[in-house]
Formats: sequence, C-alpha cells, structure tokens
Amino acid sequence: MKYYFKKALIPWVYLVFMTVLSLSVHAIENVILKYVLVSATLLLYLFIVGSLSYKDGERALKIRIKNDIERRTIIETGEDRHLDLVEEYKFYKGFLMGIVVSLPLFVLLILHTILIPSSNGVTTVFGTITNVIYSMIFNFFRSSGASLTVYTTYWTLLYVPAIMLAMGIPYILGAKSVEKQQEQIKKIHGQIYGE
Repeated sequence: MKYYFKKALIPWVYLVFMTVLSLSVHAIENVILKYVLVSATLLLYLFIVGSLSYKDGERALKIRIKNDIERRTIIETGEDRHLDLVEEYKFYKGFLMGIVVSLPLFVLLILHTILIPSSNGVTTVFGTITNVIYSMIFNFFRSSGASLTVYTTYWTLLYVPAIMLAMGIPYILGAKSVEKQQEQIKKIHGQIYGE
C-alpha cells in the first residue's frame, strides 16, 4: 500500500494546484468562458496525471522484464536473487492508483454524509471542503446562482471514474509501448544474428 500512496502524492499535489486555478477561474463572470476554462483546467489535470501514469507503466514493465530475466537465472543457477515485485507491472495497477488518489474524496464524502442530519439542508464543513478541493468537477454541475445543498456535493464522485481512467489507460499504454520496443529489439536482433 505504501507504493500506491507514494504514487498518489504527485497527483494530490497537482490537485491542489488545479484547485487554486479552478477557483480563480470560477470568479469569472462570463458563464461560457468560465466553463471553458474549468474544462481546460480539468483536462490539463487529467493529462498531467495520465502522463505520469504512462511513465509509471513503462517503468513497471521494464521492471517486470528485468524480474523475468532474474527468474530465469534463479531457475538455471539456483542462486537467490532479489526481485522487485511491488513495482512490477500488473495491468490493474493504474486503475488501483486512481482509487488511491480518490481516497481523500471518499473520506470527505463519508464525513459529509455522517453530518447531513445535523446540517439542516445546507452543506456541511466537509461538503464545502469537498466542493472547494474538487471544484474542477463540481463547477460543471452547479449553475452559477445555485445554493450549495448537502446533495450537490455528491457530483464530485464523478472525479473517481475520471481519475481511474486517466491513470489506468495510460498505465497500460505505457507498458504496451515498452512491449513494442522489445519486439523491435528482438526483430533487429533476429535480423543481425539470425533466429
């Protein structure tokens, strides 16, 4: 789990930067311009997170290839060698990283839900914090004059599938790019040295 929290740290930092950017965009009076800029902020955040995940996928598959070589050596020689199993590529790891990046949202929404009965129809403190932090998502679904109710906060849950896809798909694509490189190397090696 430590590995996933380490990988989630950079997306959390970028989330804070994008939150500040999104909140400053929200101050714009022109509704169309505001939503265009909020969309651009959200897409920029997903692009940055996706790029990081793509690189993680590349590195993870390289580690798996290295581990496979080590496994063959272990079988051939019987020598005990260290394998980095934690960072080794598994197709689901990118999606799992997306869930870990979403953990603060889940915690805030659970606290918000627990406090709803005592909030008398207005948003709770945790709901407000959720709306602020995840304003990139929230601003899409709140009209400019709408009041914050306890239920509008749940629109931020759309962040979860967005971040899972933004991290999971590039992670797999990064690994696929390394597979293609390996196939090219094998092809060139076969042409030079024969099968």
